Amino acid sequence: MPLENAIERTSPCSWHITKNGLSLTQQHGYRLCVVVPGHIGARSVQWLARIKLSAPESGSVFVQQEYMVVVPEDEGELERIEEDEGYRRWKMESPGPLMGDGIGGAIAVPKQGAAVPNDWVMCSRYAIGDNGSVFIHIQVAAVICGSSVTTEDTKYKQ
Repeated sequence: MPLENAIERTSPCSWHITKNGLSLTQQHGYRLCVVVPGHIGARSVQWLARIKLSAPESGSVFVQQEYMVVVPEDEGELERIEEDEGYRRWKMESPGPLMGDGIGGAIAVPKQGAAVPNDWVMCSRYAIGDNGSVFIHIQVAAVICGSSVTTEDTKYKQ
């Protein structure tokens, strides 16, 4: 993880040595728990023996070979990536390791499949961006199945 993601004042990353006023237990990350929103879960360190700062990225097999996303240009390139080990390794050198988690979000209320009244519905949702960036505005669209209600009939509150 880039150092600036951990120490910048504007970063949502947080460092904890206590939980509810008590020292952390092994179950909760003793001695130090670091929460880094927006980063891949596989990059999370559960048991921290030390923190090592280095200019180059980690040389571990996971960073260098496993956590990569190579997007082929077309079907022909997909076949070449799958069949030609040398070409695949060359393609994997360019993107760099997958660090962020992309944009994610969910609608928490109403639950999927829930029956809702016909007049209006309370909607609770969340979204988190890559590296924990914050969204200023989230729009939710309602799809009304088996109804004659049109978009002109729907109303919403921010």
